[in-house]
Amino acid sequence: MELEKAFFEHTGHKPLLTRALIEHVESQRVRIRNGEKTYIQLNLEGNSSEESSRWFQDMEAKGKPITIFYNHYQEMAKILDVRSDADPFFKFNRTIPIHFVVQCPDPEDPKEFDLQKMKARLEGWEQSWNKSVERQKLLESVQTAKSTVPINKIIGLGLGSGNRPYKDYTHARFSYCQHLAACDIALELQKLYGPDTEPIEIFGQDPEYTPNDKVILAHLNPPIATLEDPYGFLAIDKTTFVMSVHPNVPVRQIIADLALESNDACPAGVLWNYNPQWREEGGDQDHTDPCSSRVEKMLEGFVLAEIFEDDKEEDRNTFGKTAIWFRKL
Repeated sequence: MELEKAFFEHTGHKPLLTRALIEHVESQRVRIRNGEKTYIQLNLEGNSSEESSRWFQDMEAKGKPITIFYNHYQEMAKILDVRSDADPFFKFNRTIPIHFVVQCPDPEDPKEFDLQKMKARLEGWEQSWNKSVERQKLLESVQTAKSTVPINKIIGLGLGSGNRPYKDYTHARFSYCQHLAACDIALELQKLYGPDTEPIEIFGQDPEYTPNDKVILAHLNPPIATLEDPYGFLAIDKTTFVMSVHPNVPVRQIIADLALESNDACPAGVLWNYNPQWREEGGDQDHTDPCSSRVEKMLEGFVLAEIFEDDKEEDRNTFGKTAIWFRKL
């Protein structure tokens, strides 16, 4: 963890993945999507530079969806190596390594599943989920929220799509069971808080969502509304419960930075990756959603309610190795 420590010291221990930065990145994503030939990049001091988007033009980006990818702290630290023995060039070339990727349709991607077939599939998954041990553990863990910060909305980040070919059937089932879990948490919290409280809203953000996904999610109980990336991050506040299961972006680090920037952006609860051995594993560098000292610091204000172990049994491994936490009053 020497490199991460040096990186934080070098950047003044300030949050890097801030609300303003995420809003800026979104504005530039729109700029590229609209066919602009340049976009504005920020460095760690917040200074701007104009970059060519010729590459995006060559990819015919206009009108196509643009995905935002975020490098995690450990990756930033490797790219911007700030240790005393590092090449001095890297101490000054400090552009924040957040980049855009144009999502171009893959000709080998399957056609969207028929909506009615998706509904039939979901019904079977729901019956299986309702009988699962994981669901029972989840509902029991929500009882911890009796004495923690109240929750009035749930945001799922990167929970995936059920619109997958047969070879990805297992991942599709996990994805929809995670969305069903969000509905269960909302209903259980509603019972916990009493009939006079407002319904708990649920939102999902994932670039993989298809039109069929959005229709299915909108008809769940409670319904799940979808948000474009990065509006799920921007919607997080002190009443939000965040769900994120092994995403391909550093959700935990983004949320920890948003919480460091403003206590009002610190969520009321989370269900996300759990890896207490991350320090012994070289800083979790090989994962897309690694932990960090900032994530640990944020969680000091939370109660650990349940741990879901990755038992490697596909029929039961809906969440992988994750944990559910609620924020202390």
